Amino acid sequence: MPRPDFATALAVPDAMEVQEMRIALLGTGLMGRPMAERLLDRGVELTVWNRARALAEPLAARGATVV
Repeated sequence: MPRPDFATALAVPDAMEVQEMRIALLGTGLMGRPMAERLLDRGVELTVWNRARALAEPLAARGATVV
């Protein structure tokens, strides 16, 4: 069975009821930040953590909770 590509795996359908989704994301580096941004763009309630808190702070301005 073929594996889905990365972009397909991260896709959140526009019609999906995401307002009730709550997700925690650990790591907001090279891969985690774009994932977090896509989720925030879709209205997902997102909590993020990064070892270097300063890397997670810009996501707070977009609506994420930084812990």
